[in-house]
Amino acid sequence: MYRVSRLFTHYFLLSCIVGFCMETKGAALYASLFGKQDASSWYQAATKKALEQFEVNSDAIGIKRMNGVGPFVVGSGLFAFSMNNVWYDETLLGKLSEKQRLFAVYHEAAHIALRHHPTQLLYLFGASISTAIAFLKFPMLKESQGLTKSITLLAAIAVSGCGLTKLVKNQERAADLKAAKLLIKLGKDDVVKDHIIWLQDVVNGGHGHDEQVWHYTFDEQLNYLKVLF
Repeated sequence: MYRVSRLFTHYFLLSCIVGFCMETKGAALYASLFGKQDASSWYQAATKKALEQFEVNSDAIGIKRMNGVGPFVVGSGLFAFSMNNVWYDETLLGKLSEKQRLFAVYHEAAHIALRHHPTQLLYLFGASISTAIAFLKFPMLKESQGLTKSITLLAAIAVSGCGLTKLVKNQERAADLKAAKLLIKLGKDDVVKDHIIWLQDVVNGGHGHDEQVWHYTFDEQLNYLKVLF
C-alpha cells in the first residue's frame, strides 16, 4: 500500500508540474480539452476590452466556446470559466440579458487579472508536497500498513479538497468584487445593479441559501455586492 501511496503522490506532483507548464506554454492543450472553437464576435470583443481595462494582454488569452467537459467536471449550470483561456457557454448565457452577460465577461476577465488559476495550481502543488513529506518523514505513517495508510491518504486528499473549495469560493468573490468595482469606475454601474437584481430574484425564488460547491450562496453574493452602493 505504501508503494501505491507513493505512486499516487508522484502522479499528483507530476500533474501539478504539467499544469504549470500548460499555464505558460500549453494553452492549446487546455483548449483541446475544454473547447478550441473561438467564441462569437460579441464575446471576443467584450472580453478583449475587459482584459485591456484590467491591464492584461488580451492577445495572450484565448476566448473560446465551452464544450461539455467543463460542466461535466464542475457541474451543470456553468455559464463560463477561465484558466489561461476563457470559455463561454453561449447557449446558457444567451438566456440572460446583455448586461448580465457583460458582468459574466468582466468576472472572467477579473479571474485572469488576479491570476487565480496559477494560484490553484500552486495550492495543489503545495498540498502534494506536504502529503509526500508526511509519508516520507513521519515513521508512524511510513510504517503503517493496509487500511491505516489508505485512510490516512484519503484523509489528506479530503483536507486538501476542502481547502481548495474554500480557496475557489474566495476567488469567485474576489472576481465578483473586482469586476463590479471596475464597472462602477467606468460608469457602468447599471451592469452591476442588473446583476444584483438577478441575484435578488434568485433569492426571492427561495434559492438564496442553496449550497454551492465552488461559490458562496446567492444570498451571500447579494450581500457582498450590495455594499458597493
